[in-house]
Amino acid sequence: VLHSRCVSPIINCVCFSGKKMAGYYPLCNPAADFPAGEFAVFYDFCSLYQKERNEEQQTAFDTALSVMGSWYAHRLTTTVALTDCADTGVLPYHERGWPTFEYSTSVMKMSSYRNWNQLIDAVGHHGVYPCPMTPEDFALRIKLKHFTNGADCEMVSRLYCETVSSVMGGLEVGSYIRLNWGDAEAQHLARVLPLATRMLRLSLMGNRIGCNGAEALAAAISEPDVLPCLEELALRGNLIASKGAFCIAAALRIGAAPSLTKLSLELNSIDSAGRAALRERCRSRGVRVKLELQLSRRMNNTLHSILYAESSM
Repeated sequence: VLHSRCVSPIINCVCFSGKKMAGYYPLCNPAADFPAGEFAVFYDFCSLYQKERNEEQQTAFDTALSVMGSWYAHRLTTTVALTDCADTGVLPYHERGWPTFEYSTSVMKMSSYRNWNQLIDAVGHHGVYPCPMTPEDFALRIKLKHFTNGADCEMVSRLYCETVSSVMGGLEVGSYIRLNWGDAEAQHLARVLPLATRMLRLSLMGNRIGCNGAEALAAAISEPDVLPCLEELALRGNLIASKGAFCIAAALRIGAAPSLTKLSLELNSIDSAGRAALRERCRSRGVRVKLELQLSRRMNNTLHSILYAESSM
């Protein structure tokens, strides 16, 4: 069951996503990437009965498919995405239906901080990890992907809807820290936040979110019943300027995030007017706000460029 409290002993799991495993494992660093100690391994093709299946095997196969999202989205699993298919004669990883589902469900668990990697691109990741999608957005994307069995498309859409609703609905702490997310990712996340009915803390520290992303987040939490339990919103170390600060202040003015007690926006680029608007609104709501150490836009952009250049090396 996703997000249930585990009792001892806790068993971690490594899930492989993709068709070919040989030749990829050496590219991973088990000491850094995988959980310490013993862990189970799930590799969908090898771990499930393939055709031809008898009645008992078909029942087991159908049961496994019905909870497939749990393997990749669970907070105790590490997903290894086997993305390089150049020498296998199959379509690229992100053009295929099931790998797209497995990857999309895997990014949901990145909100849970662990001392090992939870999503590994076996040939190296050099871009921005996506944020979770709404069921509607995923349904549109998956229609463009290839399935060996075309009938799987509808089932995969349903599985994703069930998985993202379960994961986000049970999430209490969303820690999306230093993922190199910008406005586009913040806008996508804003569309998923209505599912996070139990979230207490949302941290987006150390990203590249600017005013458009802040505006999208402010608009999302301004809607009735969105993040009703949220107590802390952490946006420290982004690229938010005064326009974004005014959007957040306006959201607070109309009662957004009614349980909010702490807001952090240090190390952004908010001028004195924006800081004054936030302080006034937070004071009236009884919200503790941190706004120290604001940077100029130029300095802030330069700092982020250096930090992410170093992290990609």
